[in-house]
Amino acid sequence: MSMEEQKRCILCKKEGSLLYRNVEDRLFGIPGKWDILECPKCQLAWLFPRPSKEELLSFYPENYHTHQGKSAFQVDEFKKDRSKVAILQRYGYYKEMPLSIRDSLRVLLYGAFLQHRIGRKIRWLKAVPGGCLLDIGCGNGTFLYRMKELGWEVVGVDPDPDAVAIANKFGLNVILGTVEEAEFANASFAAITMNHVIEHVTDPMSLLKECHRIMRPAGQLVIVTPNVRSLGHIFFGRNWLDWDVPRHLFIFSTKSLKICVEQAGFKIRRVYTDAKRARRVWTASKTIKRTYLKNGKPHNLSLKDKMQALTFQLLESMLNKFFRIGEEIILVAEK
Repeated sequence: MSMEEQKRCILCKKEGSLLYRNVEDRLFGIPGKWDILECPKCQLAWLFPRPSKEELLSFYPENYHTHQGKSAFQVDEFKKDRSKVAILQRYGYYKEMPLSIRDSLRVLLYGAFLQHRIGRKIRWLKAVPGGCLLDIGCGNGTFLYRMKELGWEVVGVDPDPDAVAIANKFGLNVILGTVEEAEFANASFAAITMNHVIEHVTDPMSLLKECHRIMRPAGQLVIVTPNVRSLGHIFFGRNWLDWDVPRHLFIFSTKSLKICVEQAGFKIRRVYTDAKRARRVWTASKTIKRTYLKNGKPHNLSLKDKMQALTFQLLESMLNKFFRIGEEIILVAEK
């Protein structure tokens, strides 16, 4: 792709305006400087110039991915708490388990917080008996293992050989590479999920079109990705954690992600933003603003820092009820 083409929005072809110049990798110290452009129409931001697929591989340090061990895989992690089972029954799971009035009352007592927390663990997927789930960028397969316990047939793809080795060790069908390289058959999956993945790919439209091809009719698509219109970005600007230069190639708003998904042929069911990561974004972004992170993680945080992070999360959670300024976009769509 020519430099001129990279200056244009992948959705509307309008030339992007300069948002930030000469942004450096403040997480892991990869040498180089990049600009960030933004489409004034679609609200899509992107890295300029964008690296090739071959260059991208050198931008990921060994400790970038989480290679958790056996402790990450919990068997029947929901069954021990009947209130969680009650919530999961709303998604079609554990229908065979009878619940008492007390269990239902506990769900009401815990309220929306617990419901959202459990929904997030299953990525808001409704049960599909005998259905096959594909998780793109699945890492070590922790999420797939959980969904397998809930009755899904699971498949994953990931470019990290260490993460794939861990997943395979625990009996998960995880393929090394990309979804395009896997060459799945048409209409193979009842659900496809991507958790903090779409911002890393060189061609999001191509990826989504491939997802549409391999998904069954009425299949579920769930995408979680950073929100360029978040309160964290408003506060920290070029020091915002989720620029993650040069690994994040595209950062979406709810508007631009909806356009991208709809252009790929999906029907949007729900799109909103979530403030769950606000505390981490605050502490990491503040550390970036001061200096650099240590191995991608905040360090030397004072009690004052921690209190400010908690205050920021409470503020973002409150404002997010009225404005889409949460740190993450959550989009649910259907074929």
